[in-house]
Parts: sequence; C-alpha cells; structure tokens
Amino acid sequence: MIKVGIIGATGYAGAELVRLLMQHKEAEIKWYGSRSYVDKKYYEVFQNMFQIVDDILDVTATTEELGKPVGSDAENDKTTFITLYGLEGARSLAKKHNDAALAALADLGPEADFLREMAVELLTRSK
Repeated sequence: MIKVGIIGATGYAGAELVRLLMQHKEAEIKWYGSRSYVDKKYYEVFQNMFQIVDDILDVTATTEELGKPVGSDAENDKTTFITLYGLEGARSLAKKHNDAALAALADLGPEADFLREMAVELLTRSK
C-alpha cells in the first residue's frame, strides 16, 4: 500500500502527480489542497523539518543505516542546521517545526491524521 498526502499541488505538476499515483493499484491518495494557509504553513515547516532531520542524520547515522554516504556536508564545508545550531540545537529546532506542523493541522480533524503521522514519522526517522 502506498499512502500519499498531496498538499496544495496545483496546475500541471499537481495533475501529473495525481495521474501517476492513480496508476498504482494500491495507492491511497488524500488531497489537502483547499486550505491555502494551512497548506502553506504545513508545507513550509515540513520542508524545513525534513532538511533539519536530514542534516542530523548526516552526522549521526551510518552509511549502512541511511543507504547513502554520510558526512558529505562536513566534507564539502556546507552550512547546515548542525553547523548553525549544533546537534542538540538542531534537534530542538526540528521538534519546534514538528510542533508547528501539528498546530497547522489542529483544526482539520481526522481527515488530516495521515499528515500528522507523516510529521511524526519524519521527526523520528532513522534513514
């Protein structure tokens, strides 16, 4: 089963995404495109949270765990959430973003449970 939450995807890109997903026999698609403020707020914090956790995993996980090389950010002297805030500061910031994502969904009821699960899963992911 593939579960996909679509947040504010519109126009050709959104239509193409839905078309491709509909071809999969076991796809469960939930559309969250009618609440522009919620869509934007959730998307912004979700995107930032993804990057923060990715930066954290780049310094805490192994190549075997992630399935991709780790440590490349430091090797390439990239500015990351780790270099800006330190490991614990980045973890705290990721938690704050997770809380903001959940708050953006607070008034949506059970129909947004999938997005809530996605936010929590992203925060706690190990790969």
